[in-house]
Amino acid sequence: LASIAVDPALSDDVVARGGLPLLIRYAQSPNPVYQEEAAWGLANISSISQHAVPLMHAGIIPPMVALTRSEVQGVRMQALWTLANLAVHQDFRLQISADGAIPALVHCLARLGAEDEHCL
Repeated sequence: LASIAVDPALSDDVVARGGLPLLIRYAQSPNPVYQEEAAWGLANISSISQHAVPLMHAGIIPPMVALTRSEVQGVRMQALWTLANLAVHQDFRLQISADGAIPALVHCLARLGAEDEHCL
């Protein structure tokens, strides 16, 4: 789904067919491979403005905030991209902040290392 979600028409199909809850469920898996792939798909979907509302209604923020604390750099990066894509929408900024995204970002920045420098 991560690769499919890159194409806007296919992203529309993923959203319309109920793929968001499945991607969010995989993002909450204990398996970091599933987490990264799901977060990547969600980051791709979140880059399309019309999908912001369905993502917010699906409860995307808490799982992405949780993934910013992952030990796996790729998982953190995809979660941060998803949050950043949603934060461009003024209507969602307060909710994103209320759900803990600011402390999560600070945490990511505090542990910034050579492997994470592109998180900025």
